[in-house]
Formats: sequence, C-alpha cells, structure tokens
Amino acid sequence: MDILQFMRAFRSVVQAGSLTGAAERLQTSTANISRMLTQLEAHLHVRLLNRTTRRIALTEAGKRYLARCEQILTLVDTAESEVQQQHNRPMGELRIHAMHGLGQHYLVDLITRYRKRYPEVTFNLTLSNRLPDLHKEGYDMSILLQNSPPQVAYGVQALGRVDAILCASPGYLASHAPLEGAQDLRAHACLSFCDGARHSDDWQLYGPSGPVKVPLAQTPLRVDSEDAMRSAIVAGLGIGLLPAYAAAEGLRNGSLLQVLPRYHSRPGAIYAIYPSRQQSDVRSSTWIHHLMDHMPGMLAGDVQTLCA
Repeated sequence: MDILQFMRAFRSVVQAGSLTGAAERLQTSTANISRMLTQLEAHLHVRLLNRTTRRIALTEAGKRYLARCEQILTLVDTAESEVQQQHNRPMGELRIHAMHGLGQHYLVDLITRYRKRYPEVTFNLTLSNRLPDLHKEGYDMSILLQNSPPQVAYGVQALGRVDAILCASPGYLASHAPLEGAQDLRAHACLSFCDGARHSDDWQLYGPSGPVKVPLAQTPLRVDSEDAMRSAIVAGLGIGLLPAYAAAEGLRNGSLLQVLPRYHSRPGAIYAIYPSRQQSDVRSSTWIHHLMDHMPGMLAGDVQTLCA
C-alpha cells in the first residue's frame, strides 16, 4: 500500500469533513476514499474515524495519528519543493577547467557576471593547458582554444573564433630591421610555442595573398604559456604570435605593437566541452547559455582593439 497516499486521503477527509469533499480535493471517487480509509484502519488495527451518515469525528487514536500525518506530510512536501526548486534554480558547485589565457582573460569576469544572477552557484576553477579527463577528474566542463573541434566523446559547444597575431615590443622594433612582408621574419628573432617536447619550426601565416609558411631561423625561446610568451615579447626578446585576447591589454597600454597587421595565424576557436549528462543539469545548462550570450561580445571587443 502507498502509505503516504493513504495518509493524504485520511487528512483530506478530516479537513473536508466528508468523504465526498475529500474525493473532490484529491480528484478521485468517494468509493476510493472509503476504500483507502478502511485499508488504513485495517493496517493500523485501530479505528481512526467514527462515521455516521451526518458527520465524521476523529477518535482519540485518530487525533494522535492525524498530528503525526501532518508532520510527515509537511516534511515530504518540503523535500519535494526543495528538490523542484534546485532543479529549476541553479545551486551548488561547478568544477570548471580552462586553458590559462582563457581563464585569466575571460572566465573570472564571466563567473562574476553569472554569480550576480545565480549567487547560489559556486565555482572551482582550474587553469591548465592540458586537457583533463572530465569523467575521472570530476570536471563539469573544460574550455579550450583549438584549431578544430575537439575529437572527444563529450558534448561540444563552439563559443567563438580567435586570431593569433604577430606582436613585438616598441624597443625591439626600434632596434631591428623593419618588416615589410612575412618573409622578412626570417631575419628576426621569433619566439615559439611548444607543447611539451613537441614544437613547430615554422609559422603558417595567412595574408593578402593566402597562406605563407615562414621558417623560424632564429628561435631564442620556446614556451608553453601565453603569459610567458607575452612577457618575453614585452621584454624585447623577439617577435611572437599571441591570441588576440592575450595581446589586447598590451596593445592598449602600448607595451606591445602589432607586426605585419595583414598577417595572422590560422584562426582558432574557443570550445566548451562537457559530459553529455550535464546538458540536463540546470547549473551546467545555464552556465553554457551564459557563455554563449557573453563570449562573442568579449571576443568582438578584442577585435576592435586590434582594428584600433
């Protein structure tokens, strides 16, 4: 027997003062209400109600049982309400992984905006350039910059495209030969990104006449961090490629200058990847929509910086 259903029937009879009134409240038949009361009393081995054709009155056992039913049903209703509210309103923790530059340039601001709307959500943000195993390491999402969509068994959402541009410090440019075309880079110190033991010995650039491959003849530094690359360029070590978002602040304050502005590397894209189950989780779904709503505008702001 469904004891909670029988408790509700019993309480409704008392509140309505009749079986007919209880049946209307619970949208069932009077016969069904009568059957549930009979079965409940048989289950408890006690009479709960004295019933006549004119009135219904609680027995002493019925009064005590009704008080307990009220407590139990209130707790059940509260529990259901809390679960429904949690389903409809985000709360709890989101564990997010992001690449270093993306996290520093975009994620902190995006998290701040999101929490103004959903203050009951907290974040655990990890910045690392390696792609974690979301399932094993318990992340809700990873935000990456890649040249092509990630080949992973997760949900994938593209958030916008990013150019990488050539940058140098004013001091470096003042003390070295001027550049008029991509091939002039061969005579300059070119700083390179590396991924662990892997690195590229050339740059694939795209300019007015299409793709150009530029061998890196002089490479005084290889790094695996956008922050380190930006610092090295600002220090005057050479010319380097930086994603637009990593270069934007330096371009605004004058510590960086764009070199050969008609050339850039292949545009990369920012992707959010997440376990498929997260699509039905209100925290993750609202966070994904928040990224989709705000990331394009932030990327556009960095593009305007380049144009300026």
